Amino acid sequence: MPHRGPRRARARVTQRRFAGEDAQPDRVLAGPGGPAGVPGGKDHAEPVPEQRTPAGAVEQAGMTGCMHADTAQSAIDTFVSAFNASDDAYVTSLLSQALTSDVVLWGPLGRSEGIEAVERFVLDIRRHPAGPGTMVRCSGVDMPDEWARYRWVFTTPGGGPRLAGTDVVHLRRGLIDQMIVFAGDLSPAG
Repeated sequence: MPHRGPRRARARVTQRRFAGEDAQPDRVLAGPGGPAGVPGGKDHAEPVPEQRTPAGAVEQAGMTGCMHADTAQSAIDTFVSAFNASDDAYVTSLLSQALTSDVVLWGPLGRSEGIEAVERFVLDIRRHPAGPGTMVRCSGVDMPDEWARYRWVFTTPGGGPRLAGTDVVHLRRGLIDQMIVFAGDLSPAG
């Protein structure tokens, strides 16, 4: 009898997408003994097939693209570290460890594509007229599935200009492939 586990799960998700139903997979990312209430969790009787990827992430029922928060945090922290590199020569290397080659950045100056465009953005900020600043992630990483958000703050030396904001990033295979930069605070409603 042919093995039908992951193929069937993918087919059900595809059929639901074309039928206009909720596109959530039948089985969700969960390790053995995963969270209660989800397949593979403590109170779910049905066994969930799992596969290990080369990076060691567990993928359930053949679903790909799901990310773990620690993988997202690593990519985000590597991206942020590019702003604080000891030399401009390290910026490209750090960005290539955090971003896909076809990354899309939506920022205060519009849309740009590719690591080179993000590198120009980072280098422009590193060359701030008030002097080289420091960029830090100042929040946890909130990650529902393959999207993540975090807050950051950029400060310049000697009490110079300070800028804070929120980035929303999409991850693909452990790397950021889309990012939206929101600089500054929102004004109150009303």
